[in-house]
This record gives sequence, structure tokens and C-alpha cells, in this order.
Amino acid sequence: MASTNEAQLLKVKTTFESGQLDDAFRMLLPFRPLKTPKARELGLKILRSLAYRADRHLNNDNSDEAWADLLNAESLAIDDPVIEKLRQKLTRLMIANARGCLREGDPKRCEEILARLRDRGGSSSDLDLLVTTCLTWLESRDLANLGEFQNSLAMLQRVERRLPGDEQGVRQEKESVQSKMQDFENLQGELYKAVSVKDDAKILELGNKLLAISPRHPETLRFRKFALAKVSAGSADDNSEQVARGFQKREPALPWFHEPFYLWIDGVGGYLVITDDRVSIGYAGHQASASVPWMADIGRVHCVFQRGSERFTLEAQLPCKVNEVVVDQPMILKGDEEITLGNSCRVLFSLPLQGSLTALVRPLSIHRPTAPVDGVVLMGQTLSLGREAPAHILVPGLAKPVIIFRSRNGLSIRSESPLIVAGKKVTGPHPIPEEASVIAGSISFSIEPAASTYRP
Repeated sequence: MASTNEAQLLKVKTTFESGQLDDAFRMLLPFRPLKTPKARELGLKILRSLAYRADRHLNNDNSDEAWADLLNAESLAIDDPVIEKLRQKLTRLMIANARGCLREGDPKRCEEILARLRDRGGSSSDLDLLVTTCLTWLESRDLANLGEFQNSLAMLQRVERRLPGDEQGVRQEKESVQSKMQDFENLQGELYKAVSVKDDAKILELGNKLLAISPRHPETLRFRKFALAKVSAGSADDNSEQVARGFQKREPALPWFHEPFYLWIDGVGGYLVITDDRVSIGYAGHQASASVPWMADIGRVHCVFQRGSERFTLEAQLPCKVNEVVVDQPMILKGDEEITLGNSCRVLFSLPLQGSLTALVRPLSIHRPTAPVDGVVLMGQTLSLGREAPAHILVPGLAKPVIIFRSRNGLSIRSESPLIVAGKKVTGPHPIPEEASVIAGSISFSIEPAASTYRP
């Protein structure tokens, strides 16, 4: 057996000395681990030849081939300072290339380079910070695509601080985001006007322009979806040239309950009611972009309440706590949670009616929404008023529960007792006009659309 191995090693040596380095390397692999002095001596020669060739590849700007030779040399499991120096050299080169990508404003390419470096077992004191910086930059782009430009800019500022001397690319990106934010806010104001007058053709036109700036902005996608659905339905009945040319035909209005509204209950209080499944809370500055601006020292979009098919989740965009537990990933809300936004703004999230996905958000600290209300209702399918629990809003003196609910044509109302809706007595389910007062026995309340500021 020993003579057979010696004969095989002799063949490896002959192949190596004839200049066939790759073949000699492959022939040596079955001898690993290289235990005999002859095998180790031959392995060391092949290792150093691979390292020398890797250096030549580097001189020819072919780092991939250099890495291939390095990894092959390392697979021989022979300790040699030449290999360690080569690895350090290749690692520094890839890190420099990754930083260069950031300097040129290409974090995606940077991410690809760093991923390859980690696959190759690269390590460096700079690597973790560079990975974090790259991912932060990419996350800022995702936020910009969602229309959360202020949060995007805040993340880019963190990236800029981590790239002293290499910040040219991120500065250009900051300028680009700021320009997009200005254009977006101008177009968004026009979109709100178009929505308020139910101008579907304008909604589609402005929606396309807004999505060109922020392709995944949820509010724009939602407005555009409703307008497109109505226009498509209208064109099925009317194939006139005017419709085909550009959707200039005016369609019936969107059901008004898609927009937030106020519920003012005499002797009880006022509520801002939002029917959207995704609702954000943020600061109430002049550039406020959250669904519900809040007068507090919090971020522009600080957190998001997301209603799913069976539950609510809280998505923290900036520091949040739920019952003093830090939120570092989407958290399921079960009701009766105290949520802290930033350092001191506290709200209570509750689900008063079991089985219903209508929630209440009430202020606990001195901080309040800009609207003069006692709380915000995140309305699912129904909103119930009753003199005792279970009900979403307790209204002492109400003889029978009153239910506000979504219907096919908008909002409707019903109660076991007769109601007076907009001056008309009704005894069964009845649509609610866009602005209406309702009388239920000795209790009266009114419903009216909220200002455009509160469109989610």
C-alpha cells in the first residue's frame, strides 16, 4: 500500500514539475490530510505555486481567479504565512471595492461584493460596519419607495456619518431624495384635491406620476386602484372615443367612507375614524405625512398599525415600546397595550369588542393628535355604540346599541330602536349621507368627513 501511495505521489510530482499545476492539485486532493513528509513537501510546493499565480491574477485585475487559487491552496490544510498574507490582501481589496461602490452611490453592488466576501470566509474589523452601512442605505431606498422620505433621509444621514471621506455618493442620494420628496408632496397635494372632487381621470394621471417617484407608496396605490376600477367598469358600458383616449369620462364618486371621518357624540366626546387597514402615527410638523399627525416629539412616521385578516400588528419605524417591551420586529397586538412612542408619548391600544377588528387608540400622556378628539378609531367592518360593554364606544343613556357599518355603497347605520338620520325617521339599516346628524332617543351625534390631512 505504501509503495502504491509513493507511486501516486511521484505521478503528482511529475505532473507538477511539467507545469500542469491544476492537474497536480486535483491529483493531490485524495491524499489529504497530508501526513507524510513527502506529501507535505509536495503540498507546500503546490500551495505556494497557487499563491504565486493568485498574485499574478491580481496584477491583471482578475480577483475572482485569485480567490479561486487561494481557496484551493487553503483546502490543502497546510499552515503557511504566504496564504494568510494573500487572504488579507484579497480581503482588503474587496472591502476597498465595496467602499468604492458606496462612494459611487451603488449600495446594491456593495451588498453583492460583501456577500461574496462572506461566502469566501473573509473577515476584517471594517466588515461588520460596512455591511450595516450598506444595508442601512438599501433600507433607506425602500422607505423612499414607500413615500417615507423623512425616515429615508434620517437613515442616509447615519450612512453619511459612517463614510468619512467616502460620502460623495450618499450626499448625491440625499439630494435626490430631497428633490423627490418636494416633487412628491406637490403632486400629493394635487392628488388630494382630485380625490376630494372625485376626478378619476386626474387621480389616474397624478397617481402614475407619484408612482414614478415612489413606486410602492400604499396610499397612492390605493387611490389609483379604486379610480382604475371605476374607470374600467365605466368603459365596459361606454366604449366611446373619449373614454378610450384617456379616461376623461367622469365616473360615479368613490364611496365616501374610504376617507377618514369625525364622529361627534354629544356629552361623550369626539373621535377620528379611519377605515384604512394601514394607519401610521407621526409628528405634526408642517411636513407631516403620517395618517394621524400627533403633537409629540416623535418621528415623521413613527409607527404603523396594520390590520390583517385576523389581527392587528404594530410596526415600529422608530423606537417604540409595548408594555415596556422594546419593539424590534412587527408585534401582534391583542388589546389593552400601552404603547410608548419615543421617550414620553404614550397611547393605549384597545380592542373593546371580541371578534371585531375595530380598535381604539387613546392618548395616555399629555400628547394629542392635532384633531380635537378623544381618540382614534381604526374601524374594521363595524363600529358599535352602546351604553355598556361590550361596545367600541360607551355612550351612557343610549337605549339600544347603534351600529355603524360598511355597506356596498358607503356607510350605513342600524339599531333596534328607530333613528332619525339627517332629519328622516328610519327603522332599519339606512345609508349615512356624507354629512349627517343622527338622533337615537335622547342621544344625538353627527358624522362628517375629516380634513384631507387625515387621509391615510
